[in-house]
Amino acid sequence: MPPAEWTTLDQKAFLESKYNNFLKAQVGASVTQFWGPVFSEWFRRFPEELAIFGEAPEVLSEEQKEAKGAAVELRQKKIKNWFNYRSQKSGRSAVNAMGKTIWQMLTNKAKGTRIHTEAEVFSKMRYTDDVQAQVKESIVSGSLTKGEKLGAVKMMTHTAYEDASEDIKALCRAKVQAERDAKASEVLKKTDKAPTNAQYAMALTECMGPISQFMQTHVWTEI
Repeated sequence: MPPAEWTTLDQKAFLESKYNNFLKAQVGASVTQFWGPVFSEWFRRFPEELAIFGEAPEVLSEEQKEAKGAAVELRQKKIKNWFNYRSQKSGRSAVNAMGKTIWQMLTNKAKGTRIHTEAEVFSKMRYTDDVQAQVKESIVSGSLTKGEKLGAVKMMTHTAYEDASEDIKALCRAKVQAERDAKASEVLKKTDKAPTNAQYAMALTECMGPISQFMQTHVWTEI
């Protein structure tokens, strides 16, 4: 059951204006740092004294200070609950769904759907010039059977790529990045039921960083 509404229209608009930053803080594991500025701005715009006493006294009595302290603590809990509940119902679920979709698409092994590795791009560009002659020589010399050809081609291509100039490697990396960007655009077109365009953009932005880092470690180095 959703929590009872407790904000005014202005207060709700304020919280909503901070929501995207909250999602970023969740992904970046920096939620603790998120609260301080939000609380400070909240109480500057909506003094708790007005809610408790109906006015903002210049000097508070000890009893009023105690009442204010308890009210501020309760208000902070309500603000945290507002963000946490909303993220569980919308923002976080959208980010997680987008992340799963991107993961499924980027790791799809079907022909034409998987992003190529840098070595594979290199093979398309330079196989005839840098690898083919070496493979043929190995077969003719008897050191390599035709049945071993596929594995040997992959190994030789990888070695040739490692020995290639930085200019060639830069071209290969650029091609891989272009494929990643195209795949990200495809995800945005195929993912369903995101509440708004802004959440699509937010989900893509937040997911691609950690997923790209993971994939660089696992998929991109695959030969």
